Amino acid sequence: MPANVPSTPPGGQPHQHPDQIWSELELQRAGDRVVLARFALPGLIVDEHMNVLQVRGQTSAYIELASGTVSWNLLRVVREGIAATVRDAADRSRIHRRREKQAGPDRGAAAFAASFQ
Repeated sequence: MPANVPSTPPGGQPHQHPDQIWSELELQRAGDRVVLARFALPGLIVDEHMNVLQVRGQTSAYIELASGTVSWNLLRVVREGIAATVRDAADRSRIHRRREKQAGPDRGAAAFAASFQ
């Protein structure tokens, strides 16, 4: 069993026998967590005001906090040089309600996508 998956299901007793059978749903959720942690692209969840609500994965290629008072507005935390591109993609995605893809920053990071639901 991978190291990321505990030997007992969520809510299980910590001293239960390690051969305990997981429910189908618990096993699926644990598998999803492992796959997302290893293979999912980094991402941010932002609100309608472009404030960052949650972070997923390794976002350091895109996000950098400046010294001083912290702002969680996407356009203030996105790395210099890609803010205008991120803003434009986010605006197009929000207006047209579709996913927008952009080329990654010059330092070779993966491309990013904006998607508003």
